[in-house]
Amino acid sequence: MQQLGLFAHLTHKANLRHTRYGWLRLTPAYSVHLVQDVLSQITPHDTVVLDPFCGTGTTALACAERGISVDTTDINPFLLWLTKTKVGAYDSAHLTDFRSIAQHIAQLIEEPGADDIWTPSIHQIEKWWSVDVLRILGGMMGFIRRISDFCSEKVVDLLKVAFCRTMIAHSSASFNHQSMSFKTQNNLPLFHRAADDMLMTWQAVVEDLYISAQSKVQTKPGIFFVRCAEIINCPSP
Repeated sequence: MQQLGLFAHLTHKANLRHTRYGWLRLTPAYSVHLVQDVLSQITPHDTVVLDPFCGTGTTALACAERGISVDTTDINPFLLWLTKTKVGAYDSAHLTDFRSIAQHIAQLIEEPGADDIWTPSIHQIEKWWSVDVLRILGGMMGFIRRISDFCSEKVVDLLKVAFCRTMIAHSSASFNHQSMSFKTQNNLPLFHRAADDMLMTWQAVVEDLYISAQSKVQTKPGIFFVRCAEIINCPSP
């Protein structure tokens, strides 16, 4: 009998090195390998897969890459948005604009302004981020929200994924356990700048998204929002 530890490729850990599957890590997510093993047993033509709980979009993306029609639903608007973004088809214009705007945001990280600072309404937010990190994040999201009416929705979606990954990377919340806990905010060296670390994270994330978003999808999944036993079309976030 094969040992349980050898099945690690069937957990979320196996998604981190797989194109779009590692865009945002949520611990409960299962592996793309598990989905692909199941999908390998069906024929793409004249087949529709129903995924009633989309989660992070693993099944929808695996189907889209194989050209298999899929309908997926969820009650969580954020997960529906994440799934929609992960299965999106991005052309060269989208990716060029994404990288260009991301470079401008990088300048905001180094020299954050004081205008249009976005602050999420989170209780005791100081536990989540230090004052310096929160100020930089607020400026970044404030800018993204400000340009949303003038940019392609797909470009804005990629920017939001990059923002989420940067925000999580510099959070004090501990993601190693499903119960909520916070890491101690250590005293940093005198000349340490939070902006330096955040800039490195942002640039690495943007480059990762720029490359992985070039992977091809063959079908467009149907994504639906479920509320009170009612199914309606998925709204834009």
